[in-house]
Amino acid sequence: MSLFPKNLNEYVASLGIPRGPLSKAYLVDTVNGSDSNPGTNWLSPLKTLTAAEDLCVGDRHDAVLFLSGDTADNPAAAIAWDKDYTHLIGLSSGVYGLGQRCRVVALAATAITPVITFSSNGCIVKNIQFSQEKATGLASGVTIVTGMRNYFENVFFMAPTSATAASYSLKNAGAENVFKHC
Repeated sequence: MSLFPKNLNEYVASLGIPRGPLSKAYLVDTVNGSDSNPGTNWLSPLKTLTAAEDLCVGDRHDAVLFLSGDTADNPAAAIAWDKDYTHLIGLSSGVYGLGQRCRVVALAATAITPVITFSSNGCIVKNIQFSQEKATGLASGVTIVTGMRNYFENVFFMAPTSATAASYSLKNAGAENVFKHC
């Protein structure tokens, strides 16, 4: 007997994430995935969050499930999470803070600022760590939230290598956003 339902949508619903009649779920596995996979089942995951978010359709309660592991998603460009009611759920333990293993890390060589921008509304984001490894002394940013009514739970935002005053881990310019255990 499998630990997970065969259908990713059923699994997302079991997590208490809102679903609609057209909702789809996509799986990201940075170790075993490929962005040429459909990402719609446990056996053919995508490799990057960018590929998964690109497949989502706004206002449908689509969900991206990000499988934890030793390897982070290291985006080559800033991620734009710009589809309303599109959820991002890390499949990991509920450990708060630095122990989080569903990681999105902009490597020093890519020099991305910010790593991700949430301009969408009504999204649920859980169990994810966003990090920036830009070289010390350079201004760096991790996350910007301009969307409204988003819910962040157990999300860790960190810019560990920059002590520059212009650096930030999180800028929240949106209204009515909730940050629980972040």
